[in-house]
Amino acid sequence: LIKHIQTYEKSYYPTDNVLMMSVEFGMANQFIRDLSTNVKRGMRAKAERGWYPCSVPLGYMHSPIKGRSEEEIVRDPERFELVKRIFNSMLEGTHRPPEIIKIANEKWGLITSRGTKLARSSIYRILSDPFYYGAFEYPRRSGNWRQGKHEPMITKDEYDRIQVLLGRKGKTRPKKYYFPYR
Repeated sequence: LIKHIQTYEKSYYPTDNVLMMSVEFGMANQFIRDLSTNVKRGMRAKAERGWYPCSVPLGYMHSPIKGRSEEEIVRDPERFELVKRIFNSMLEGTHRPPEIIKIANEKWGLITSRGTKLARSSIYRILSDPFYYGAFEYPRRSGNWRQGKHEPMITKDEYDRIQVLLGRKGKTRPKKYYFPYR
């Protein structure tokens, strides 16, 4: 049995007028729905302008001083070049992803914006994220691909070569051995 409901503006008791309480709760619920619709509209408009409306991947950051005409996503001065070295190491073919992440964490000192080392799974997320060559899908898994206005870290051809090296879906990994009775 509810004895008391305390909100920011008012206290509600069982002896109060239930009709007024229902109307006020309904108004609050409608406000939340309208707010959700407006936020989604704003994020969709930002994506249509070419700026990724969600949190950006490692190596980029949202501009601390932005306006409508200025860049909204800029290079992260601490991490952009380090993430670019990850892509270059993968393209050279001298190291596999687990080796690259170990080198990045220990030798290069790459850390996330939260101050932690990169996990093993994050190297695969970085290497397979199309945001780094300038494209993004918003909302995710919707099929609506957009060309971003941010500075790309790699080219589309380099991205495709990395996907072949990783053996991603639709792009088979080159075989090292040929077995005649396979």
